[in-house]
Amino acid sequence: LFTDLQPTLKQIGDIERILARLALRSARPRDMARLRHAMQQLPELESLTASLTHPYLVKLAQYAAPIDEVCELLERAIKENPPVVIRDGGVIAE
Repeated sequence: LFTDLQPTLKQIGDIERILARLALRSARPRDMARLRHAMQQLPELESLTASLTHPYLVKLAQYAAPIDEVCELLERAIKENPPVVIRDGGVIAE
């Protein structure tokens, strides 16, 4: 199971740090791009965990369910490779 999950989890990265920055309103444009990329991995994570039977892992899989609306909004709103800081401009996709 771990060998199947590891590549997908690696793509998600440190989502806790990104969410903490969002909560503190200190997220940078690249944090938003990383969040978008992490959310794009959720369908793959969901399919990999669909066959799990352990109650804890089933609950964990439910928490990782895709949030399509948020992911689509980030895909539309943030450029693929935004600058490091927002004051540099070029963050919003056209």
